[in-house]
Order: sequence, then C-alpha cells, then structure tokens
Amino acid sequence: MRYDDQSSSDPSDSSSSDEGDSSGDSPSESEDNSDSESSSSLSSSGTDHGCKKRGKRTTTKRKRSKKRSKRIKKLLIKPTPPAKYGGAPALQAFLQFMTHCALYVKYGLVQKERQVLVVLEFLTARAWTFYLREVSRAPEDWTLEQFFKELFNDCFPINYRNKQRHKLQNLRQGKTTVRDYVGELQELFTIVGSTNSKEKVVKLFNGFCLSIQRELYRMGLNPETSKWKKVVSKAEFVEMAESVDLEFEDQG
Repeated sequence: MRYDDQSSSDPSDSSSSDEGDSSGDSPSESEDNSDSESSSSLSSSGTDHGCKKRGKRTTTKRKRSKKRSKRIKKLLIKPTPPAKYGGAPALQAFLQFMTHCALYVKYGLVQKERQVLVVLEFLTARAWTFYLREVSRAPEDWTLEQFFKELFNDCFPINYRNKQRHKLQNLRQGKTTVRDYVGELQELFTIVGSTNSKEKVVKLFNGFCLSIQRELYRMGLNPETSKWKKVVSKAEFVEMAESVDLEFEDQG
C-alpha cells in the first residue's frame, strides 16, 4: 500500500511541473514577439525618415541646379564695358560713366562687395589716383553709390554742386520742350542729390509753363499728391494738344 501511494503521487508532481514549465515559456515567447515587432516598426520608421531626408535633399539639389542654370543663361550675353574715365570735370562724361558702370555690374551679376573692384579697371589719370589714395585699402567696404559721390567731389570744383543747386532752384521750362525740361531736371537731381520724390514732383510741376500747369490742374493732378510719371505723361499730352492748336492757327 505504501508503494501505491508513492506511485500515485508521482504523476501529479510531474504534471504540475510540466504545467509550470509550459506557463513559464509563454511570457518569454510574447516578449520575443513584442521585441521583434518593435524593432521592425523602428526600422520601418527609420526607413521612412531616411526617405523623407533623401527627398528633401534631391529637391534642394534640383532648386540649386535650376538657379545655377538661370544664372548661366543670364551670363550668356556679356554686358558691354564702360569707356574709361580719367576724372575730367565734365558733367555729361561723368554721368555717362556712372550710369554705364551701374548697368555693367548689375547685368554682370557682380556682388556688392566686389563692384568697386570691377569699376577700378575703367579708371585712369586723376580718377585712378583718387582710388589709390582713398579706396584701395578697403574697396570691399565701399558701396558703388558712395564711391561715385566721393569721386565726383574729388574731380569737380568744391562749389560746383552748390552752383548746380542754385541752377536747380531757378530752373523753369521756358521755351524748351517738356522732354528737354524733364531731362535737365533729372540731371540736376542726380548731381545735387538728397531730394525726396515729393520735392521732385513739386519742382517739376511748378516749373512747367503756365498753360501746361493750368491743364494739369484741370485733369485733376496736384503737385503735392501726383506721381512723377503721370505728371510727365500728361504734360507731354498737353504739349502735343497745344502744338496741334498752333498748327491750325497758322493754317487759318
């Protein structure tokens, strides 16, 4: 009987141990599965992130290549270099040189800090001496506008600008055409400088002959509020109308 009790107790012990073993295996298997799933999700998210980065890089590369191609297209036609300037106190020559240099560096896509260095190539005589004396130590610190202003002061007499200012104050259209009057005004504004757009329009408007001023007022224009281009275009229109009236009078 003792032998039977011992034999009957063995199967239960083995079954309980088997159940314990099987119950212990299931958590490790679930942990392995969860680890594999998380690693696969991380790898997929990393892949997606990498694809997005590559997409951004290719997009920026394409934009850069387009910008470069546009620049190359612009530079296919090289701008004409300006004639050399030696510092002569001749207003027309100076203005022509200044305007041509500004267009040359603009359409040549020259960086601002290199513009004065590019203009250096076209200076001779007194203008070259001015560059050596005033600019050569740090040309990259000079703007093109500042350079031409100081070059003008060096090449022209001290009282030249003041004379031009007095000329501007007394300038009227008189018997000249609207186009000639406007051109002379713009030339003087360039030399005198530091005149805002409103003051320019007031000077332009009040300098026209009385018949043109009268018609401009009838058209609803005012020197205090109207724009430069509109005043000029309307004044030219009035001038043409007056010339037609004079032709009819001569024929009659």
